[in-house]
Amino acid sequence: MASVGEFLTLFRKLNLQGHQIGGDEGYGHQLMDRMQEEGFYLQRINNGSQAKRADIYFNLSAEWWSIVGQLIERRIISIPNDEKLIAQLTSCRKLYDSKGRERLESKADLAARGVESPDRADALIGAIMLGIGSDPYALNPVAKQAMHAAMDRTLARMERSRSPFYEPHVDFSQW
Repeated sequence: MASVGEFLTLFRKLNLQGHQIGGDEGYGHQLMDRMQEEGFYLQRINNGSQAKRADIYFNLSAEWWSIVGQLIERRIISIPNDEKLIAQLTSCRKLYDSKGRERLESKADLAARGVESPDRADALIGAIMLGIGSDPYALNPVAKQAMHAAMDRTLARMERSRSPFYEPHVDFSQW
């Protein structure tokens, strides 16, 4: 509970309201319950919940990691030049389930490979996604246009190379 006190002190110093702060309900739900008792009603995120695009992503965590990865790759956002953060962002393997949806390597599998939990990366991704808002696909028009153009270029390259992953019916305009 001492951690809750430290968080609350920091939130107050930064003049933050509960709706501006979020966290994974996993192991932190008791901390979030205590913060709520003190008037900070944090946005509770469940990384294992269903993705907005459940046809593409296994769960919310996979969707958010993918979206933020695309934003970084396309230089729509920039991240701190932090060695540990970059290592965490690049250590988690992208896998696929039997329905062809993207999913992330589990933290247990990371640990089995001797890789630490990507807590710093999870925090950054959560902060970015909470900053984007409830619809990550409705970025500002310039960012959205840049993302569509990059996806169109990728599809064109895949078509030219006759990639087995090319799907000509994919319509990114719905994003």
